[in-house]
Amino acid sequence: MINPKLALIPSAYKASKIYSVLPANGDGDFAFTRSSTATRINKDGLVEEVAVNIPRLDYTNGNCPELLLERTSTNQCVYSQSNFNDQVNWLKFLAPNNLTITEDDIISPDGTLSGAKIEYINNGQDAVFTQNTTVVNGEDYVLSIWLKGEQGGEVVKMRLSNNSGGSSGTTDTFTLTDEWVRYETGIKVADATDRGFQLRMEQVGNPLGATFYAWGSQLEKNTFASSYIPTEATAITRAVDIVTDNSNIDLTSPKFVLYTELNMEGNLQENARISINNGDDDNTIRMTTLTDGITISQFIGESIVSGSFFKIEYSTYSRMLKIAIVSTDLGYDIYVNGVLASSRTQGAIDSSSYTHIGFTDGDVDNFAGRVKDFRYYDEQLTEAELIELTN
Repeated sequence: MINPKLALIPSAYKASKIYSVLPANGDGDFAFTRSSTATRINKDGLVEEVAVNIPRLDYTNGNCPELLLERTSTNQCVYSQSNFNDQVNWLKFLAPNNLTITEDDIISPDGTLSGAKIEYINNGQDAVFTQNTTVVNGEDYVLSIWLKGEQGGEVVKMRLSNNSGGSSGTTDTFTLTDEWVRYETGIKVADATDRGFQLRMEQVGNPLGATFYAWGSQLEKNTFASSYIPTEATAITRAVDIVTDNSNIDLTSPKFVLYTELNMEGNLQENARISINNGDDDNTIRMTTLTDGITISQFIGESIVSGSFFKIEYSTYSRMLKIAIVSTDLGYDIYVNGVLASSRTQGAIDSSSYTHIGFTDGDVDNFAGRVKDFRYYDEQLTEAELIELTN
């Protein structure tokens, strides 16, 4: 197989820059901005905060890092990893005397002594540990928190609830392990505006009581839990990751392949786009996601030429995707996970105006997800090579 003209395999970065492997002269590097701090999982498996404008190579899924790109989100839980005993923000009710909370009792997922110990005594009553905040009817929210059982087998329920015990949406029940696990519950608010994060210990599930540990609570208006956003006395917003399209590569070859390997696990965003374009979205060929809030329901190859819009669609419920858009004499093909998914045959693509490549549609719709591999070939690959590349 020929070498790509551009190859970004996440491995190296500095402030405001992501390095590409090819070309070696640096013309394939990408400018990067994010106007806030953010967290990642580092190579040691720990939650780590990184500074403003530092790209995140994230090791959530093993030894090979992924470039983590996210849109903005806000953690509405205050004191997300401390002050769980603060009765102004974190409330205990139903049977408050059945709960004992010890701050800074255990090494937490960020490697510091900041995990809280929660002891529940079962005297025939449930106990609730909650924080109220303001949410909006009809909107999607997600709760997330790291929990660890003292022995494993402890049962904890999580839901959105107000301080009288009423709930909104579903209640998820988790049986804890003796390792730190980040649990999440997605909810659509249906019946109130003053609701918040609730952990509930039920005497039926814990007949002998329960002891477990908690760290890193998060409530965000989203359909999935994004990377952890630590808070103190106020809600905190993580800014969007922005990778500026590269304009240093000659993209005018009539025979090209745009390839990417993506991990969309836990980062499902509508209209997450990757493209070759003319510096705007009026002449572009792009990949884009459509979601149903749970999975990627369709991955689409689109071409827009002088305002004329064409697309081919491929339905997929996979969150691990290897995708190639390939120019042909008749139009273009799209390969997904080792399969020729679809073809367009209404005319070859005019690539003469393409000047930019990257993680946008040429305009405002930036990509969000985990990038494992990104390449541009300015020569044609065989069908066998394309199947091998995307398999």
